[in-house]
Amino acid sequence: MDPDDLADAFAKIDWADTQIDALDQKLRGFLDQKPYRLRPVPDPEGRGLIYFFKTAAPVPRSIGVQTGAIIHAQRSALDLLACALAERNGHREPSDTYFPFAKSEQGLADKRTRKKFRRLSEADQAAILGFRPFRGGNALLYALHHLDLTDKHRKLLVCGIERGDAHVSGNGHIRLIALWDGPYTDGDPVARWDADEGLQLNITLSVSLADVPDIGRPPVAEMLRKFSEMTRSILESFQ
Repeated sequence: MDPDDLADAFAKIDWADTQIDALDQKLRGFLDQKPYRLRPVPDPEGRGLIYFFKTAAPVPRSIGVQTGAIIHAQRSALDLLACALAERNGHREPSDTYFPFAKSEQGLADKRTRKKFRRLSEADQAAILGFRPFRGGNALLYALHHLDLTDKHRKLLVCGIERGDAHVSGNGHIRLIALWDGPYTDGDPVARWDADEGLQLNITLSVSLADVPDIGRPPVAEMLRKFSEMTRSILESFQ
């Protein structure tokens, strides 16, 4: 066994990790600009105001592009793993080998899916199937595959703004406050609020991914880091 046959796969994850750190800084810079407004409207059903979300600046396209590149590197590391395992099993340059995914557990038995990793040893095939790479199996693993396909065939992402924490600044009295869950898009209600004029409602936001099957709309950087941790762990299990 070549001790370095997974070096290229690990290099993909190392690159992704450096890019995640850079992307996180870019996201923080974008959010520090407060790219949103809260538009107050009198509550028609009672006292106080309802605050509606209004985008002041869209998420930069470069963030979507960078997010897609990171996801692709993480996903392709798994295909490099599959190819390395096929070579360990005596197949030279197995260009028709891939890490398998399916939309259901039954789908892993489909001939087209099995063909993708048929060149691996039975033990390695079983090990990969043990990671449950199908929807309804390993949600995080399937999310990585799903988002990689989304980036290739449709516009990825980087959809909207997710509410994190809410807090109040200033001095005075709060008589009523209610919060609606994000993510917010233009025109969505954020909070019902009745308080002294000296008080101010603040919300902490994060940029979130588009809908991910069985996961929802997770914050971008947080999800990418989870993908790297998971993929690195899978690679290490075959060292």
